[in-house]
Amino acid sequence: MTDPDKKQQTCYCRMLGHDVPFQYCLKPGQALFCRKIFDCWSGKLDVKSYVEGVYSREEIDRAFSPPKPKMTQLFDLIQQAKER
Repeated sequence: MTDPDKKQQTCYCRMLGHDVPFQYCLKPGQALFCRKIFDCWSGKLDVKSYVEGVYSREEIDRAFSPPKPKMTQLFDLIQQAKER
């Protein structure tokens, strides 16, 4: 999927509550693609082939691992702020 027009296609993001371009789903403020990318884009783009062609199996597994609990994320952020 090297066609820039495909990366600009939009679809509704259930996590954000509004439309976003495919490009956003590839880097949603984190190092890897959004873990909901297949749910949102299935039937619109061949996301599976794209992801498997760009990312390693380890990165794909890491992207689909469940997020940390909110409390753990909060403690991690506080710790990072203290270290600065």
